[in-house]
Amino acid sequence: MPPAPRAWWTALPASLAVLTTTAYSRTARYYFNAVLYIALMGVCSILGVVYPLLFSIVGHRYNTNYAVARSFYALAGTLIGIKITIVEGEEYLQQRPSIILGNHQSFLDILYLGRMFPSGSVIMAKKELRWMPLLGQFMMLGGNVFIDRKSRTSAIQTTKAAGEQMRKHKLALFAFPEGTRSHSAKPMLLPFKKGIFHLAIETQLPIIPLVCENYHHLYDSKTRFDGGEIRIAVLPPVSTKGLTVADTDALIKRVYDAMLERLLRFGSEGNTDALSARTLGVVYPLVFGLFGQRYNTNHIVARAFYKLAGTLIGYNFKVEGAEHLNTRPSIIVGNHQSFLDILYLGRMFPPGSVIMAKKELKWMPLLGQFMTLSGTLFIDRKSRASAIKTMNEAGARMRKNNLALFAFPEGTRSHAVLPELLPFKKGVFHLAIQTQLPIVPVVCENYHRLYDSKTRFEGGDLRLAVLPPISTEGMTNEDTDKLINTVHDAMLRQLVQFDRENDSEDVQRTLHPSQRPLHRVRGLAGLFARLVGDGSKSQHDRTVRRVKQEEERLRAKAQNGTSPSDYGLVSASHS
Repeated sequence: MPPAPRAWWTALPASLAVLTTTAYSRTARYYFNAVLYIALMGVCSILGVVYPLLFSIVGHRYNTNYAVARSFYALAGTLIGIKITIVEGEEYLQQRPSIILGNHQSFLDILYLGRMFPSGSVIMAKKELRWMPLLGQFMMLGGNVFIDRKSRTSAIQTTKAAGEQMRKHKLALFAFPEGTRSHSAKPMLLPFKKGIFHLAIETQLPIIPLVCENYHHLYDSKTRFDGGEIRIAVLPPVSTKGLTVADTDALIKRVYDAMLERLLRFGSEGNTDALSARTLGVVYPLVFGLFGQRYNTNHIVARAFYKLAGTLIGYNFKVEGAEHLNTRPSIIVGNHQSFLDILYLGRMFPPGSVIMAKKELKWMPLLGQFMTLSGTLFIDRKSRASAIKTMNEAGARMRKNNLALFAFPEGTRSHAVLPELLPFKKGVFHLAIQTQLPIVPVVCENYHRLYDSKTRFEGGDLRLAVLPPISTEGMTNEDTDKLINTVHDAMLRQLVQFDRENDSEDVQRTLHPSQRPLHRVRGLAGLFARLVGDGSKSQHDRTVRRVKQEEERLRAKAQNGTSPSDYGLVSASHS
């Protein structure tokens, strides 16, 4: 192995020092996370100046806040270690036009906005924010509403203009009715300002209360900034139809009481645990090995990548059978369609796992060093003796450290247009039999409708199925082919089942992108592709022809009396 760059080894002591001090010193952790949080706000504010210019060109200026807020949550939430969970009522956020009200504890509330902020939304904020560098420009370009709390006349004019804007563009308006941060160590609400309720009554729009639990156990403005889970609840809309200005106080009391009751209920349910010593996922890959936790590196890095890339591009993986991933030690095998599979690894990769990869990856800059430090098993596919030696080492390591090993048994990417598996390589199955460890198959549905290597890269929902473990106890090398067939058949059945369900449940996902409903397009690039189009009808026709050719090839390839129709393959030409 060539010597690592000097900068790499210089980074190790520095990273070790940072991790040590932040893991054991709350003060160091506070300052590190505070600086990181503010720096990421600056980064996203820069994005916030660029995004509106692009969105305005295609007439979607009011999606700026959504894009920037989600980007910030993906970045800051992952790197600091804060997870925002909506425990109830998320469906209410889709109501348009409407007024969304949330409680205001600290500047950390920006993070929960990033988790819940719906598309087509603007914010009502104090006018002083308008002049803040970058943030002010971003907020102005995003169509946000600035209110002068010192001038009643100006505030009334702003409120009327906001109402017209919401009606015209069917927007949701978000505001903090407390008007300032509470910084409270206990669940409480400050008195509500009347302005936003006057707007609700004047426009006769519903109010959607949103409650974030008290998170003082994770953050206060002077001494504490830890990672952990924060819960928010979206309450049912409060109607304002038929209300007049005389009903303002009663409306305020109704909303206030509902929000306070839910906030206190969060307190009675207990706080979620802090992730204090795990807030530095950004430095873990460098130093996990020095703390005896190297086998958690893949889990942390893969999850961080999924949250970032999945959010920004617009992919959401839904996992069925995730409980089977807890089998230890075990061998997890998954189908391999393209480089996009790294995303599904990020969604399902369990802690205490390593990867089996071709040795060529070992010498790639940065990636190779990361994989080596995280305990990846590199296999030389050109040398049988070397491969056997690696297998023996893998078995011993898995038993000793109670690990799960992940591999792509196809050995290469299929780039399949239709549900298909390439023939499996035998190596990982020899290992399973040699170690007598169970095989856990993972199947990602065919995603050619969203991505191919030349013309298409769109966001959307994808499904993963983790199948029940397949035992290898009592098997010998003579059973290798039988084991391969068992696993291959189980995975192919699930792959085709996904395809059947796609055809029967959601035919629109096979339409030309210009014909799809807007809610099917995910992520920033996906949104722009939907708005400006991604090619002519002829491009779609070429894709249909390619699908037909692929189906004919599979039918011609069928052997032993089994044809694609036996598996329920359906042509995509109906689109």
